[in-house]
Amino acid sequence: MSENSIQARTSAEIREDIGRTRAGLDFLADALEGRLSTGSLIDQAMGMLRGRAGSDAPLGDLIRAHPGPAALFAAAVVWLAIENRKVAAAEEESARKRRTARKSGTAAKKRSSGGARKRSARKTTTETESGSS
Repeated sequence: MSENSIQARTSAEIREDIGRTRAGLDFLADALEGRLSTGSLIDQAMGMLRGRAGSDAPLGDLIRAHPGPAALFAAAVVWLAIENRKVAAAEEESARKRRTARKSGTAAKKRSSGGARKRSARKTTTETESGSS
């Protein structure tokens, strides 16, 4: 066996190793996708509420034991919701103004281009008359 057959074997082994690595990554990606799916996250949250997520105490007991951090967390969630509504309202107002401006800009362009056409037609007529005299 020559040096080429050793290299072919080595490259074949490398390809097999790459195939095994890809299969492992595919398996890991599928596992992560399953854990991070919306349904899985909801199930985990419900389990926490019921006290089955690996903790000895349900979430309600933890909140009663630590009311300060729970209140801060609740205030942050409320604040986030309020800010989100403000941003959404501001975006809607901005979109409404753009639509209104676009409509008025289109109407103004039509009005101004109509006047320009009339002036251009008058100018052409006047040039024709003066050129023929």
